[in-house]
Amino acid sequence: MADVNQKFDLISVKAKNLELPNGSITLKVSSKEIDPSLMARIMEPVWKYLNDYRKMAIDPAILKYDAELDGIKDKKAAETLAKQVNAELAKLVGNLEKEAQNRIKASW
Repeated sequence: MADVNQKFDLISVKAKNLELPNGSITLKVSSKEIDPSLMARIMEPVWKYLNDYRKMAIDPAILKYDAELDGIKDKKAAETLAKQVNAELAKLVGNLEKEAQNRIKASW
């Protein structure tokens, strides 16, 4: 049995007011043999899905909240919002990893 692990970074922006969670996911494909061309055909739509999601939802949301946190004067309110944002981001990363893995299984 051959296993191929491929990593993808869901978070590609930097934030100055947020401690961002690890946005790296690892997708695993297992098979008796791994054909590189088949692997590329299966992974291409998954990478596109993840990349589009990152560009349209994750990165803009991080930048929006980071700017919002920059304007909050109440330190306690800022900490509360930052914790909520980080928790939601961590949850989203986990959900996207599961969705991507399901898409790989469906194509395999």
